Amino acid sequence: MEIYYAETPVGNVRITCNEDAVTQLEFIKNNFSGIPITIPKTLRCTFKENQLGKGSPLLPRGTEFQRMVWDALLNVPFGQTISYGEIAVLLGGKEKARAVGAAVGANPVAILIPCHRALPANGKTGKYRWGVGRKKSLLDWETANNEESQFFSAFFRP
Repeated sequence: MEIYYAETPVGNVRITCNEDAVTQLEFIKNNFSGIPITIPKTLRCTFKENQLGKGSPLLPRGTEFQRMVWDALLNVPFGQTISYGEIAVLLGGKEKARAVGAAVGANPVAILIPCHRALPANGKTGKYRWGVGRKKSLLDWETANNEESQFFSAFFRP
């Protein structure tokens, strides 16, 4: 396992990788004093070519149901949102909406699996593992920057 750090417009992140894939990306409160901000060249290239997890080597740990929810999130277009209930219907039944919400909240790969795009049925921002303010900032950023190709150049600076 290797750990890397990066600055993004909505907070600093720690990225954990094994030899093949990103296994975790989490927001941290550290201001990086004394910690080198590094993303290896191969990972930077992956981010530049990536479309929020599509084509990127991701290996998040989770149950089969969680991975199905995370796969559904990868199919939500940039700048759009989906409700927990809509994901539940895609996975076989609206009664699974709460389980979908729990799986969204357990996403260990923030941003790369765009869990910030999942909303409650009322269309409000709802909860977010990394803070409601950060979720709103991510959604606002996507609305203002309608080109997904700009995402990683803005969020993961070399």
